[in-house]
Amino acid sequence: MAVYKNRNIEEAENVEGGTGTMLRDRLLKESQMGGICSYVVHNALKPGASIGDHEHNGETETYYVTNGKGLYNDNGVEVEIEKGDLLFCDDGEHHAIANTGDELLSFVVIIQKTA
Repeated sequence: MAVYKNRNIEEAENVEGGTGTMLRDRLLKESQMGGICSYVVHNALKPGASIGDHEHNGETETYYVTNGKGLYNDNGVEVEIEKGDLLFCDDGEHHAIANTGDELLSFVVIIQKTA
């Protein structure tokens, strides 16, 4: 068993052409996931920040919202989201997410390979 504390939180600006600042806490490295997943992180978007619309090819992406509220663009259809919502972007589809609230919008992200 391993316990990972005091991980390094990274800041990223204008992710995928979005706006503002995203905080990224990498929970596991790709080498720890047996080739199944390439990305497991806990992200947070500051108020007004967004991740721009982007497509997934050869992988799926899942978001589990842990705090806040926002707007999720699912292949061009916008849906209001909040804590507890699970969002799934299938292989070949595209999505975006924006923080429309006044607190951090945080979510666990899992990218799983399909090929």
